Amino acid sequence: MKKAISMYKFVKRNCDIPCLFEYKIKAYKYLGLCCIMIKKYKESLHYFGKMLGLSYYINNVDIELKAYDLIGLSFYYLVKN
Repeated sequence: MKKAISMYKFVKRNCDIPCLFEYKIKAYKYLGLCCIMIKKYKESLHYFGKMLGLSYYINNVDIELKAYDLIGLSFYYLVKN
């Protein structure tokens, strides 16, 4: 899991050009999912929030809906535990 997290953080850091924001969004998504797997639910909310913000920036409704779905999932696990 540590290797996956470090690779996604590498992608996140290196995708600052607007034409690469879709890759940055995917990195945020998978970082959040990795955090859920290791039970760091508050940290996953951070990544999914970043994903949501970038979806507004690139004006992609599908990604926005997925971000809201993942935020809800994080809150579910946060309250459950």
